[in-house]
Amino acid sequence: MNVLIICNDFPPLNSIGAQRPYSWYKHFARCGINTTVITKYRGNEIPTDQFITEKTKYGTLIKVHNQQKLPDRFLAKY
Repeated sequence: MNVLIICNDFPPLNSIGAQRPYSWYKHFARCGINTTVITKYRGNEIPTDQFITEKTKYGTLIKVHNQQKLPDRFLAKY
């Protein structure tokens, strides 16, 4: 079985909106379910036509380009 999680927030952002999909990501892997998460890239900007793919012990994490607005930058930093 495969699961796709599409979320706006994901760790390292520390919020309830980030922690909930992260817990699904971890728990689905423990049940033997292949999990892929698509989320925003939080960090130095990457080109709009590129994305970052990471393989972890829990599944696949895909981070896409994010045009951060000022409030988003403050939230991510503090």
